[in-house]
Amino acid sequence: MYEMMAGQPPFEADSEDDLFESILHDDVLYPVWLTKEAVSVLKGVRMHALLFLSYADAIHFFYGFLNLLVRAA
Repeated sequence: MYEMMAGQPPFEADSEDDLFESILHDDVLYPVWLTKEAVSVLKGVRMHALLFLSYADAIHFFYGFLNLLVRAA
């Protein structure tokens, strides 16, 4: 939905793992020309999506987090 309204993706990254991390942790920058209502809808959709990650995404995130811990040790 963001891409349809803004004409560009909300996040970009070099790898799937970096993209996933970006989606979870980075702020979305909204074009100044989007209306307040459009931004409100997009923020609501993002929060809903983050709250209801698919089971596969949750597992992917968990193992990615464990991998980061192992690398840090």
